[in-house]
Amino acid sequence: MKITILTLFPDMFTGFTSQSIIKRAIDKGLVSFYMVNIRDYTTDRYGRVDTPPIGGGAGLVMKAQPFVSALNAVSSEHTHKVLLAPTG
Repeated sequence: MKITILTLFPDMFTGFTSQSIIKRAIDKGLVSFYMVNIRDYTTDRYGRVDTPPIGGGAGLVMKAQPFVSALNAVSSEHTHKVLLAPTG
């Protein structure tokens, strides 16, 4: 099984994939993880992936373009996709 994770923080998963049950599954070749840094797919020369919300307000929201570009680059027609929401 190949699992590709799109993230802004690929180094955050190093501990997860190098310990315990997941590590044993990787060593046996049962699963592989591939981390994709969404920043690599931004068209902004500064690598920005966020923008102020439309209509104003505090904070920033993630741009759709880098995420969609990264998703299109690593997926095919038969890829299963799981999207996680910030609300859980």
